[in-house]
Amino acid sequence: MPVLTIRSLPLAQPVKIDNLLTKLSNMLSVQTQLNEAHFAIYWITIEKGHFCHSGKTATTQPNDSHPIWIEIYLPDCHKPNVKDIIAKNTTEMLSKSLMVNADNIFISLRHARSGEVFEKSHWLHW
Repeated sequence: MPVLTIRSLPLAQPVKIDNLLTKLSNMLSVQTQLNEAHFAIYWITIEKGHFCHSGKTATTQPNDSHPIWIEIYLPDCHKPNVKDIIAKNTTEMLSKSLMVNADNIFISLRHARSGEVFEKSHWLHW
């Protein structure tokens, strides 16, 4: 049940986000060897002027400031390398697809523990 939330300012160049998310989901499933049915990826566009970084706002996603922010929510039952595979492959794909410097992608990780995820009307345990 890896869940990725990607936040960015509006993109300067047109990108088909739905296609990008589909490709990312498929690629992460293959690379991690986890069933794609367990992946969820959300893209949230931050309204222009609603992201202040280093004292400045921006109207579109810059290449080298106002980092794209990705949160990974990952059950703690996965092998330690799964977080690395997800982070590195996501960074590489977004950097290439969006023409954004890989150093301008910020990723944070939160682990879900057994009994802390409520899905389909019950607490999940692993």
